[in-house]
Amino acid sequence: METFNLTAVVECNRKGEFSIFSKENICDCAIGGYGRTLEEAQEDFKKCLNEMKELSHANINSWPEKVEVHYIYEASAIFTILDTINVSRFAKFAGINASKLRAYSRGVCKPSKPTKAKIEVALHNLSRTLAAISLS
Repeated sequence: METFNLTAVVECNRKGEFSIFSKENICDCAIGGYGRTLEEAQEDFKKCLNEMKELSHANINSWPEKVEVHYIYEASAIFTILDTINVSRFAKFAGINASKLRAYSRGVCKPSKPTKAKIEVALHNLSRTLAAISLS
């Protein structure tokens, strides 16, 4: 069975609305979704994906048998989704300048590759810490 791995980039604008777009095209089709929440944007993205699949079959294009979507997130989307995280304290935890991280979280600018890596490592470390917690 043919599986197409589709990378979907999740962004968040200054109003807190989400957009998702495909990095790759399927049968010359770009996929996109929009919503006021992440869930709405994901539903819209899936709807667009299904509509393009139907159009592709109607036009006898070779649509993959299975499409697997892998979401990647811009910094602005991460800190909107995880709005319970104090950005300034997370910056200290990650070893990043707090004002820069606030700018990334608002979508004012984008982090460099090394800074993205620091953010990702810190998020994974935080995730492992949280996963290891047991309440008595």
